[in-house]
Amino acid sequence: MPVGIDDIINKAKHLFGNKTDDASDAQAGVAVGAAGAEGTVSGTLAEAEGELSEKVAEAKETISEKVAEAKETISEKVDDAKIDDVAGSIKDQTSDAVDPVVGKIADKAKDIF
Repeated sequence: MPVGIDDIINKAKHLFGNKTDDASDAQAGVAVGAAGAEGTVSGTLAEAEGELSEKVAEAKETISEKVAEAKETISEKVDDAKIDDVAGSIKDQTSDAVDPVVGKIADKAKDIF
């Protein structure tokens, strides 16, 4: 059976047409895969952000507890008599002009502790 030019052209169109369809299918598959990957990355980022927020909240709570403990320890160890002793020592070793300033600092220290 002789093959004509039209037969060859039709065969080429058929072959190339299938390849174009295959390429389109592959491209669509890649797009679906990329969208799935993007969703996975977004989910992972959201999860990491949630974990980070939780860790920051825990750190803040721990810091607050430690500061409260430190304040309590300092308050237990520092009383007005000790502050007055330190202020008196400073006043003994400095000129009388400094005494009012030392007194004000001692008063502030008593307020704090």
